[in-house]
Amino acid sequence: MLARWARAERISTDAPVRLAGQRAGMSCKGLAWARLLATGLAFALRVQGLPYQSLWRDEVDSLRFATQPLGQLLQRFVAPGQNGPLYYLLLRPWLDAVGQTEFSLRFFSVIAGTLAVPLVYRLGRRMAPRSPSVRIAASLLAAVSPYLVWYSQEARMYAAVVCLVLGSMECLQAALERGGRLQWLGYVLLTAAALYFHFLTVLMVPVHLVMLLILRNRQRARAAWEYFAALGCVVALILPLLSWQLPRVLNPSDGGYAFVSLPRMLASMAVTYSSGVLPGVLPWSLAVLLVLSSAALARARGEMRGSVAALAAWLFLPVLGLFLLTLVQPLYTARYLIFVLPALLLLAGIGVQKISRRVWWLGGVLAAALMISSLVSVWRQAATPVKADMRSAASYVATHMDADDTVVFQIPYARHSFEYYFNRVTISHSTGSPGGFRLLFPLVTGPARSLLWMDGLYTNGGMAAAEVHLAMQRQLADSKGTWLVAAEAALWDERGLVQSWLEAHATVTTRAEFVGVIVSRYELP
Repeated sequence: MLARWARAERISTDAPVRLAGQRAGMSCKGLAWARLLATGLAFALRVQGLPYQSLWRDEVDSLRFATQPLGQLLQRFVAPGQNGPLYYLLLRPWLDAVGQTEFSLRFFSVIAGTLAVPLVYRLGRRMAPRSPSVRIAASLLAAVSPYLVWYSQEARMYAAVVCLVLGSMECLQAALERGGRLQWLGYVLLTAAALYFHFLTVLMVPVHLVMLLILRNRQRARAAWEYFAALGCVVALILPLLSWQLPRVLNPSDGGYAFVSLPRMLASMAVTYSSGVLPGVLPWSLAVLLVLSSAALARARGEMRGSVAALAAWLFLPVLGLFLLTLVQPLYTARYLIFVLPALLLLAGIGVQKISRRVWWLGGVLAAALMISSLVSVWRQAATPVKADMRSAASYVATHMDADDTVVFQIPYARHSFEYYFNRVTISHSTGSPGGFRLLFPLVTGPARSLLWMDGLYTNGGMAAAEVHLAMQRQLADSKGTWLVAAEAALWDERGLVQSWLEAHATVTTRAEFVGVIVSRYELP
């Protein structure tokens, strides 16, 4: 299909304007079907297997923060270090309506991730109005992007961030081209919302300035005045966020991230953005993506020159900006810059169009190859347990523990994920049914079982074995059976002193290993 669209486009650009207009009119129905196909494919890939992966600790945090008392939730808008308060605020009524199951919790991201695909299509149409293959290729690649699919199935803000950044770019380009209060209002609201979803979207502001600089029309001076007025409105709306962000930048603290050099950042993003969270099996998908994006960047002419410059700025300036921030305080992880991925896919769409103009079938073949490799990566992600399987661990403990057993969590933060599943296991045993449905989403209701627990000791600060001995004796003095739930234990106890103490002073009665989690029961004398 992509090859056919590319060939039709090549003919229309070489024909008289009247013939090109006729062909554009004839293609409207086909373009609508292509947009519908991309959106439907995106939804199908994102909703399929939604509860397969166990919720990891950040996803359980989304549930915890969204359901806390409203006053505490609103306090997150001004509390230092609290990222994404608007996401939690909007997630709250959603969970009230559909319940707190894995499916309903993640479906919020499915909606945002699906909506991003027609937004990519719309932005592609604005950046290349006379090149249908650009918008078709970019939207289809966005639909099957393994990285976008993954984060559209996670109960975090990243899918919504992509959606908001795309909407902000669409409104900005429309406002710069023809003005209008509604367009500027949309830009202000969506940009501010994106910052309240993830503060690193501030790195898009230099991209917006580049779009202003490459604008070529008679109203450039007026557009510049309107843009800076709109930017001032954005700043006014995010003053609560700036109240703690600026002091944090000026007085950095240890955030637990290791420093990553710029070449390593670029390499990490290239691999994960092309192959998803399980990279390495299909390296040629990265090669195809690089060929297509390089073709777009090479010798852009005419209307494409400004679009390619804007997309290149969108792709590289936030990366450079984050690297400069890491020189002050290490902060890098690839998902923090997920909002630059649509720029790469739009460049790939332009690459399809440019290659197809030279060899009409080659662009479609390359796009199809990239789609196939992306679908394979999506399938691998869907079939491979990646996140710590706290669901199975909690189920195992709940069905094997005695009523007076104590559970030790190493790391302590694993308790929240464990309790989420532990309560559902005990609820299921007590009620024998899921408890009905709310708006077609299954509910779980019933009494929860109490859990005796303690935090594992933090020994990475230099705690000696003798200190561990005294602390463990004191904390487990009244315990007969003790469970150790070890998930990412090295973050808290790199030397394994807690487990070594249990091995030396208690008898192992049962042990089970799951993805990312090991549970062991010890019988104390």
